[in-house]
Amino acid sequence: MQPAIQWGFHGSALQQWELIDKGNYYLIKSVAFGNVLHTMDGSKNNGATIMRYTNFNGANAAQKWTLEKAGYNAFEIKNVWSGKYLDLSGSSYANGGTMAQWDRNFKDNQKWLFYPVSN
Repeated sequence: MQPAIQWGFHGSALQQWELIDKGNYYLIKSVAFGNVLHTMDGSKNNGATIMRYTNFNGANAAQKWTLEKAGYNAFEIKNVWSGKYLDLSGSSYANGGTMAQWDRNFKDNQKWLFYPVSN
């Protein structure tokens, strides 16, 4: 289990994620490692760390996410279990900044862009 972090774009598989559509939610799978985004310890608290964790293929609600449109090409990513949003902790843009969950704030630190990549 490792925390999900941000880093300046370099284009490797370490920065690629696959959205696995499960109908009414998504699993967000790391291309490089094969594990999925998971709320640490199944917490429902603000500030809980978002981890890369073993994929339970939808059996664990802390790994289920929904996407909500947040402007042109941007989305907010909401955890089904906690009802909290994927958040760049402290609104930091520094390499190594961690991901957490937080109440919705409508700010850029909770808006995410998706770009297709070739296989």
